[in-house]
Amino acid sequence: MSGQRRELWMQAATSLSLIATEKHLKSLLSILSTSSDPIQRNSVVYAISFLSNYQGNQEVISTLTEVAANIAEAPFIRAQALEGIGNKLSHELPENLYQPAVSVIIQGLDDTEAEVRFWSCFAAGALEIKETLPKLQLLAQTDKTIVAGWWSVGEEAEDSVTLMSGGEVPLRKPYNLPTN
Repeated sequence: MSGQRRELWMQAATSLSLIATEKHLKSLLSILSTSSDPIQRNSVVYAISFLSNYQGNQEVISTLTEVAANIAEAPFIRAQALEGIGNKLSHELPENLYQPAVSVIIQGLDDTEAEVRFWSCFAAGALEIKETLPKLQLLAQTDKTIVAGWWSVGEEAEDSVTLMSGGEVPLRKPYNLPTN
C-alpha cells in the first residue's frame, strides 16, 4: 500500500481487509494522513472499510466519518467511506461516534455527487436510520441518476426503504453505462 505501484494498491487493500490487525491499521492510517494520491487514499479507505479481523471499530468509524464528511475529498473516496460506515457502524458504539456517522449519512443524501447519494442511501438502509425515510422516498421517486457499475440512486433509495419496512430487496443487475 505504501509503494509506488498504483496497480497493486487495490489488490493490497483487498488482501489487508481480510488479515489486518491493529498494527496494519496504524500503517494504513499513516498512509491516509500523508498521501495526496486519490487512488491510494481510496485503496486505504477500502481496506479499513472491510477489515474483518480487527476489533478496534471506534477508530475505523471515526476515520471513515471524517473522510465521508470531507467535501475536499474526491467523491469516489467519500462514497467508499460511506459504504464502509454502512458495513461497520454498530448501535453499540458510543453516541459521540455513532451520531456523527449518522449525520454524515443524512447529509450525504443531499450531496451533489450521485455516487455519494447512492452510498448514503445504502448506509441509511443498512443501519435502518428511520429519520431518513422521507428523503429516501423522495429520492426513490425522483433520482434517476445511474452510478457506474451499479444502478440508479433512486433504486438504491427504494431498496433502503424496502429494507426498513421489512421487505425483501430485489436482486438488481448493474447497468452498463456507455463509454465515450
